[in-house]
Amino acid sequence: MLIFSKSKLEELILTGNQLRNEGVQMVLNGVSIAKELKKIYLADNQFNEDAEMLESIKQCMTRNKNLAKYDFRNNDLKDTGKY
Repeated sequence: MLIFSKSKLEELILTGNQLRNEGVQMVLNGVSIAKELKKIYLADNQFNEDAEMLESIKQCMTRNKNLAKYDFRNNDLKDTGKY
């Protein structure tokens, strides 16, 4: 559903789904294409800041300029992954 670039979805709440790195990376790939999406909630999904994960976050933020709110709380992100 997120891959559809003309989707009108504005908010996606996936808190607490234990998606881990692989699942969150797939979601972020879709979010980067879904240009109407403004909010994404990925708290408590057990992902960390390995290089591929950080690159996925960076690419998503770069591609989707409408994304104004994101929630990454309660995952394994240290200071490196927060900036």
